[in-house]
Amino acid sequence: MRTAVFLALLLLTSLIPAGFAVSRDIDREGWDLPDIVPLPTQVPLSFEGWDRDANNDRIDDMLESGCTLDSENGMIGINVHMDGPIDRVDVGRIMDRASLLGLTPHFLRVGIYTTAIYLLVSESSIDNIPRLLTSDVNFIEYRPRIVPFLDVSSRSVRSAPSTEYSPLTAGDLSVTGEGINIAVLDSGVDNAIHESLRGKFVYGVDFTGTTTIFGVDPDDKDGHGTHVGGIALGTGGSSGKYVGTAPGASLVDLKIFKSFGTILGNSDEAFEWILENHEERNIRVVQCSFGSSVTTSGKDTTAQLANRLVDDGLVVVAAAGNDGTQGMPSPASADKVITVGAINDMGTIDRDDDSLEGFSNRGPRASDGDLDAVDELKPDLTAPGRDIMAPKHNSIFEYVQMTGTSMSCPHVSGIAALMLEADPELTPLQVKEILRDTAQQTYPPSRKDISPKYNYRSGWGSVDAYGAVKRALDLKDLHIEAPAEARAGEEIGISVSGALTKTP
Repeated sequence: MRTAVFLALLLLTSLIPAGFAVSRDIDREGWDLPDIVPLPTQVPLSFEGWDRDANNDRIDDMLESGCTLDSENGMIGINVHMDGPIDRVDVGRIMDRASLLGLTPHFLRVGIYTTAIYLLVSESSIDNIPRLLTSDVNFIEYRPRIVPFLDVSSRSVRSAPSTEYSPLTAGDLSVTGEGINIAVLDSGVDNAIHESLRGKFVYGVDFTGTTTIFGVDPDDKDGHGTHVGGIALGTGGSSGKYVGTAPGASLVDLKIFKSFGTILGNSDEAFEWILENHEERNIRVVQCSFGSSVTTSGKDTTAQLANRLVDDGLVVVAAAGNDGTQGMPSPASADKVITVGAINDMGTIDRDDDSLEGFSNRGPRASDGDLDAVDELKPDLTAPGRDIMAPKHNSIFEYVQMTGTSMSCPHVSGIAALMLEADPELTPLQVKEILRDTAQQTYPPSRKDISPKYNYRSGWGSVDAYGAVKRALDLKDLHIEAPAEARAGEEIGISVSGALTKTP
């Protein structure tokens, strides 16, 4: 890889490997390549053991299987993963190869935390994609379409006070998510006008255009994002009837799709933006009511970036999907993400009459080829997802019902914000473990050898906001005393004082 030398695009034809006929008819002016310099953050991803490369030829099997692929105007999305940091010459060389192979490439962007070149290429020439694979290309990945996954629910999960469960609710613990910013990756949130979302906006980015727009308050032309945002952090307006699970939390509005989904990789770009900016924007929770149109084992780019967010201290919550089949889309398939399936709260606050929804995807996730069977146990939790009432876009006072794991997911994102207000020192993996441990078990265990609670359909059970927040507060009050120093082999005494409440 060249990291220091920059050549003019007119010289790129000399870099085509042997075996490619050089054509003077390639229109490079239409590529409009920006200045691209190698970044120290660009690290190659590993696709070893991925179920979508069963023959280990470094080509996504979906590009070779002859199956129907997501396309827009005859173009499909691919990620060309290079073997090191990328410059403008590398991109031009890949574009040249793709053009010579009749792929009619359209450049989108390069990764910031990956070595991926994001392209749209002609579906009609898909058989030529493997010929892009050369010694400096680690992997060629198919990028499926990213699509959205489409009262009483906040009270049913014991987030908001209610006559049924008070004083045993998170609201009765005086925790609202205040001081916690939730990044909502969706179709935009109409926070400027709707009563339930006014005053929530902190910062926004629109990733849906040909040029990313920073510092904008994105509009919602679809309704999905406004509904999702209201479930996670809406106040419910003056009446508070349709309050979200974290009414004190604030919004970072990241628009990644319009009404029909996208194959442009905007979720990956948003994830990388969060990695760069989460400290400045005080983002603690990443809300993802979307996913790939195909299931995966968690080795794809989107899933690996989601895991990177968790490693950087962010709680990432993703919807399990609405196909009603076994398997998880991305990013729900990622090992470290909290994956949420759907239950029907039956329109009541009482949790005992809840039932699982047939449309909610079930586990286990496809194996990623390692020896850890626990990371295949998806979903992690369930939350209400049937006929959930939340803000309607392009309105001031109206609320509307929607159904799907998209509605289940933000319940848990809001509860995570409550937990982080209760104990800001909690790590993302601690949040995940507490949510699992305090969830109400709803079905018999599917893998007793691994977990006494986990079920392929319901995960560890139905999320319990009160139990999770109470546990977070208890952990914050624990006092641990240990010697400041100890020699190897020396026995030491550790004192732990405090109490953990087993919630009813």
